[in-house]
Amino acid sequence: METFTGYRDEILLGADGGDYYIQLYTDYSPAISDAVLQRPTLINRVMKAWDMWLPAVEAQVEGMGANFIITAQMQAALLGVMTEFEEVGDTALGQLNVGFKLGLDLENLVGRTTVDLQEDIESNPMEVQQTPWKELKASFR
Repeated sequence: METFTGYRDEILLGADGGDYYIQLYTDYSPAISDAVLQRPTLINRVMKAWDMWLPAVEAQVEGMGANFIITAQMQAALLGVMTEFEEVGDTALGQLNVGFKLGLDLENLVGRTTVDLQEDIESNPMEVQQTPWKELKASFR
């Protein structure tokens, strides 16, 4: 967890849109937990993906992300977990996963560096969500 805390505190907090991703984690943690409870074997795939991606996150936190190349196995593990969350998670979690796959071009990560991925994360247009004035007013009533 220390590595992911470092990523949150050292990378995301200083990044454009970083607050958005931190808030997503807070907002979607219950839905992720519910999905794992729906399919208990999913936790094994989450842990396998976690183990594969941990060195990449570590490299990014240590400023060595330009030297860390994303492998086909890492991409497959990430996409596999995301697909399962789409299958067993609630609609909002499924839509979020689909949006990330498209918005971050996750189907084409192989051979890219973690710096490349971080640049995509920071410039991802998903963060900017237009809210009609009527909906905004209604949320404060």
